[in-house]
Amino acid sequence: MDPVNTGKALSGLVGEIRAGALDKEDVAVFVHTGGLPIIFAYHVPLKEL
Repeated sequence: MDPVNTGKALSGLVGEIRAGALDKEDVAVFVHTGGLPIIFAYHVPLKEL
């Protein structure tokens, strides 16, 4: 997950799940559409993971 767009979108989905907007029976589809190029801008923090 890149921390710019896709990461924020996934965070929003997780927030909705935690808020109870989705039940265990609901189906959620998350489409990862990219983000790879921006990941190189975060090489220093990611190196520490």
